[in-house]
Amino acid sequence: MERRILEDTSIYVTKMPVTPSTIGLFRPKIVMPETMLKEYDRKELQTILLHEKTHIQLGHLLFYFLWDILRALLWLNPLLAIGTKFFREDMEEVCD
Repeated sequence: MERRILEDTSIYVTKMPVTPSTIGLFRPKIVMPETMLKEYDRKELQTILLHEKTHIQLGHLLFYFLWDILRALLWLNPLLAIGTKFFREDMEEVCD
């Protein structure tokens, strides 16, 4: 991935067709596809960056990590598997 600066924010650009996301628990990085940088206007890119920065500021990556550990430890509980969908949707709603 190539590191670039977009709106005073360091992002990593990939040629793979992925959705914008944040990766890394201790040093989070924002990843965006190259096609999105070419096709979207400045306002749309600012909105995407704000969304991903909100995930980082609220510590969602840590919550996702802890949720996955809980699911691994309590793998017999079907409610955790069902609740994962709602958990992830709630995290996205908070950032929108």
